[in-house]
Amino acid sequence: MILLANIGSASKKYALAEKDDAGVFRVRTVAHYEASELPAQEYDRAHHVFIESLEKEGVHAASIDTVLMRIVASGRYFQTHRVIDDEYIMKLTEAERVAPLHVHAQHEELTRLQSILPDAEFIGISDTAFHATIPEYIARYAIPRSDAETYDIRKFGYHGLAISSALSRGTLLCGTLPSRVIVCHLGGGGSVTAVRDGTSVDTSMGTTPLDGLIMATRVGAIDPGAVLALMEAKGMTPASMRSYLNTESGLKGIGGSDDIRTLITLEENGSLEAKEALDAYAYRVRHYIGGALATLGGADLIIFSGTVSERSTIMRERILSPLAGIGIELDTEKNTAHADNQNDTLLNTATSKTKIAIVHINEYEAMLDAWQSHA
Repeated sequence: MILLANIGSASKKYALAEKDDAGVFRVRTVAHYEASELPAQEYDRAHHVFIESLEKEGVHAASIDTVLMRIVASGRYFQTHRVIDDEYIMKLTEAERVAPLHVHAQHEELTRLQSILPDAEFIGISDTAFHATIPEYIARYAIPRSDAETYDIRKFGYHGLAISSALSRGTLLCGTLPSRVIVCHLGGGGSVTAVRDGTSVDTSMGTTPLDGLIMATRVGAIDPGAVLALMEAKGMTPASMRSYLNTESGLKGIGGSDDIRTLITLEENGSLEAKEALDAYAYRVRHYIGGALATLGGADLIIFSGTVSERSTIMRERILSPLAGIGIELDTEKNTAHADNQNDTLLNTATSKTKIAIVHINEYEAMLDAWQSHA
């Protein structure tokens, strides 16, 4: 049996997969734990709670022989799915310095799972492998070439498993995957990715998951000079600046809350700060959609995935309505009707030049596909 562990910056998701009668691995039991919804001690024990729930169903921990862990980490080393061994753990420790928000949580959970599943083989499923196809001239930053190579500084991109799943869902919805696709994956983190013929050619995230869109608590794109000015003015260390950009910025920094739903309520009650935060968020998504349109020479399909995309009729309309002038037309009636719909759906008008889809991704299936294709 296979345990799948998807550890985010503020959530823990687990699933159990086992072979069906045809010998194909299928996801069976799923559990999702949010840091914001549980006391810290219970959240830290989430892995135990999940394993205990399996035991009650008659699935013993000893029968789990493989653990697949989604790994969000910077560096070429992590652009490949790998067996987690001593070298891998050493590299993960080094990567924690660059992107602490995700890597620290993953590293802690890895240690916990290894302690209760000592005989299982652990596989790191790369969240950046999907973006390994980005052309060098797009992935490279304009810093001295020697420094880029020595310190492994380049655009790696993230959300690869989510995007892979979104493309699979989009293919099922449309019958075939169009050549030019833009994937907007919007949740606590967010990214916009340009996809040509099924492969990534550009994405909004960079060396770390900080770049690009305004996110719940992450800053997104910012002038490096502004970062330096803040460090000097506030006397900040690199570590304190990392925390500032990762946990105190984004929607939280502009609007006072990292929750889209809360900000919408605040806006309805007259908060100008909340309105500005939501306007800025929608604008930044459109900005990167525009960049992807230029990269691809247009788009046949725009896919929306992630919790913000799925749950917020208001934000979908806020992002897309201004694009009607270039022929990307959201059908407002379909958009409103999708408020409580869990099915993958097309939301564009009949006259839209570009199809607009909302899909409900399954990262567990993407993890299994990645593992089986790599094995």
